[in-house]
Amino acid sequence: MSVHNVKILELLSIHEVSGFHLLKLRIFATNDQSELYWLIDNETAKSLKEICKFQGVERYRLSLQTAVDPQNGQCSSSVTGTYRDASRKMNFRCSFKFHQQLEKIKNCYRIADLLSYDFIFPNLPKEDTLNVLKNAEEVIEKPIRAIPPQNDEEPNGKETDSAFEDPNAAEIHAEAKEIREINPPREEKETDISDEKADAKESFVSRNDEDSEIQEGAEELEGQAEGQSENPAVSDEMNDEIRHAVDETASAASIEQKQEAKPKPYTYLLSKLQLKKRIRSIKGFPQSILTASLIVAVVIILCIIIFDILSTSIFNSTENIGASKQQNAEQISETANEKPEIPSLQINDFLTFSIPEGYAALTFNDGPSKYTEAIVDILKEKEVGGTFFFIGYNVQKHPDIVKYVHSNGYTIGSHSMTHDSMTEQTLDEQQYEISESKKIIENITGQPVKFFRPPNGLIDENTQAAAQNEQCQIILWNLDPKDWEAETADEIIKNIKNEPVSAAIITLHESPQLVKALPKIIDYLKEQNLKIVSLQ
Repeated sequence: MSVHNVKILELLSIHEVSGFHLLKLRIFATNDQSELYWLIDNETAKSLKEICKFQGVERYRLSLQTAVDPQNGQCSSSVTGTYRDASRKMNFRCSFKFHQQLEKIKNCYRIADLLSYDFIFPNLPKEDTLNVLKNAEEVIEKPIRAIPPQNDEEPNGKETDSAFEDPNAAEIHAEAKEIREINPPREEKETDISDEKADAKESFVSRNDEDSEIQEGAEELEGQAEGQSENPAVSDEMNDEIRHAVDETASAASIEQKQEAKPKPYTYLLSKLQLKKRIRSIKGFPQSILTASLIVAVVIILCIIIFDILSTSIFNSTENIGASKQQNAEQISETANEKPEIPSLQINDFLTFSIPEGYAALTFNDGPSKYTEAIVDILKEKEVGGTFFFIGYNVQKHPDIVKYVHSNGYTIGSHSMTHDSMTEQTLDEQQYEISESKKIIENITGQPVKFFRPPNGLIDENTQAAAQNEQCQIILWNLDPKDWEAETADEIIKNIKNEPVSAAIITLHESPQLVKALPKIIDYLKEQNLKIVSLQ
């Protein structure tokens, strides 16, 4: 089984820019997701437009697989459209180029690496960019019969001359040169980096040049002396002068270093004179003033000690009174904030359809949404349990609502990452749907996710294997009031009353009709003497 890093391609829309077609995708990888644009051929885009209607109702997922007919060379793939609990698979014809691009996408190691392909863009590209790509493809695909010689020598014979005659050759080479200037090869970037490193090295060396000027000057003079000694035409007097200059330069450098190391003599003398003046001024200070100052200092110290003793005793008594008041306030606050215990039921089976008689479980799918908090408030007011199955994509948009549900003590399970049908995906893709949604919820709540509910309730062997790998129990249901297609709250209540409710796991979907019907549903279940529980 092939394992790809790119797991899901959600098709958001199809854009047309001056005759070019681009797919806007939300790409889900192992630990990442991003929205990118994919430039495809017009034939494939036309096929996709015929089956995908972007009206904000249905969500579309591109298959990662393509089929190639070896006889006629035609390719085909599929798109899965999902709306709430219903999904449908639609096939479409695609080009071999689309097939090749899809293979590159799904085998890419990271989403960021996709931008290295010339058909992937981070934003919707402009017309000029697309025209450059089109010209580049025409230059590459346009046949050239031969490459003319690079030297100035003319080929021998008329037949050879005619072989290089191409009226469009000059134009093609000019276009290729222009494209190379727009998109320089990677080696030039490496050259620029090496140049920057060289510049940095030069700047570092230049900072040390000032410190070594004297030494370099001495070495230069010494080198001149050696060079002159090898030349018989230079006199010994010239050599002596050069050596003398070298010695003077070196001695000057050593003297300057020693002078810098020694302290300044006048600084020591100045500090000594200042010290003597201070001693003389103290000796001449009147004795009576010194005695008075000493008495004042002793009185001040005694006052400080007495004040400290008094303030400490007052503070201790005040602290005791405050502590008793705080303890009483905490007791009152704890009494006021005591939350009623939410009824719950422990689930031990790996695959669960129902619960024991005398119990009923209200479960809510497809959240979090703008109706989630209202549902939680109703459950709290009625003091009953509830279990929420959240879609990972919605969790990313509403993390605060997830925190609200968790802080009120209600159970949260996974309802997949994208709500696509599990049975139409490979084991690897199903594993991603569960693990990624689990991880997002756990990062918010800090609690492990133990339950998984597959979209539409559809499971196969791969679904069960993926859930076991993620240590999740699968929770299905045995009472579906079809609230997702009901137009009124009364219709939902009627559907529940027409079914046996004891031992029922009731599946519900977050909607304004449900918020209106929920209090009456709870009242009806209580009338049947049922304990409404959260699944644990």
